[in-house]
Amino acid sequence: MRLPDWIGRIPQIRAELSSVTTQFIDRRKLERLFGVSASQARRLITRMGPMLHGNSLVVDAEDILKMLSDIERDQEVHDLRLRLTEKDAELEQARQNLKAR
Repeated sequence: MRLPDWIGRIPQIRAELSSVTTQFIDRRKLERLFGVSASQARRLITRMGPMLHGNSLVVDAEDILKMLSDIERDQEVHDLRLRLTEKDAELEQARQNLKAR
């Protein structure tokens, strides 16, 4: 599965979000914040469970932070599983080498 380009920018997105003075973030702000196109920002905003504020769909800044935390946690779990799989393969190779001797 290909990860979005902005995944690597999560720390910067968090930092920028901390300086935002409004509670609600609209699609245009999401575009700038995440460095994505309008259609990608619409998908992101939909994923976060938007609310209608005037004529715009918006998300709470806290919801964005929660989503970023969830993504980081999921990525850490994925990385850990990958490392464990690699270690299992190394152990199996070592066992095979011992049997061959």
